[in-house]
Amino acid sequence: MLDLLAKIIPLDLAIIIGSPAMLAIALLLLAEKYKPKIKTFAFMLGILTIGVGITLLGVSLGQVSPTDQEETMTSAIVDLVLGLVFVIFGIKVILSKERKAKKITDQKGLALWKIFLGGLVLTLTNTDAELFLFMAAKETVSDPDANGLFKTIFLIMNLSFFILPVLLPLLFYLFFPKLAVKPLEKLNYYVKKYSKYILFAMFILFGAFLLYRGMMFFIKLYA
Repeated sequence: MLDLLAKIIPLDLAIIIGSPAMLAIALLLLAEKYKPKIKTFAFMLGILTIGVGITLLGVSLGQVSPTDQEETMTSAIVDLVLGLVFVIFGIKVILSKERKAKKITDQKGLALWKIFLGGLVLTLTNTDAELFLFMAAKETVSDPDANGLFKTIFLIMNLSFFILPVLLPLLFYLFFPKLAVKPLEKLNYYVKKYSKYILFAMFILFGAFLLYRGMMFFIKLYA
């Protein structure tokens, strides 16, 4: 169980680091005068919907992994492919320019379903966080030592981290409206400033781990 936590906690933290734009948009929505909390909640539901889909995809792929401690050829190939994808995305992140959050609504009468769709679309473009959520779901389900209850709890935890960049400021604004603005703006500043380098390191580390795990299967197979 501790081994599984050691695998997924860094992935969950990477999900947050990979979503600075979502935090920025949540702050923009909460700064509006007309129904800011309801708008932010609708935006979060859009993110959650995509998160559930990615989690289900990770669960389905994680089920091809072995039920015991031995790797299969299928899982080794999956590890190699995912490892390569992670390394490519790590290079992409370090070469990319800073993302700028765009205000998805400044209209009083904009329907909540449009904000919900905005959450869907923007989340689909947030490939960094999506990859880490997918990997967290896959690792959770493929762990041979965890039972069904703990796997379900960890999957819900992964989803919670996926929506946390929006859920956290929403909760702060609900319970501590006067204290929420400055700390969250500072957090957003530092996340945006350093997330690029942290994400690069995490993508490369996890990619190298997956490539190593996949290659070791074939080395042992043909040794």
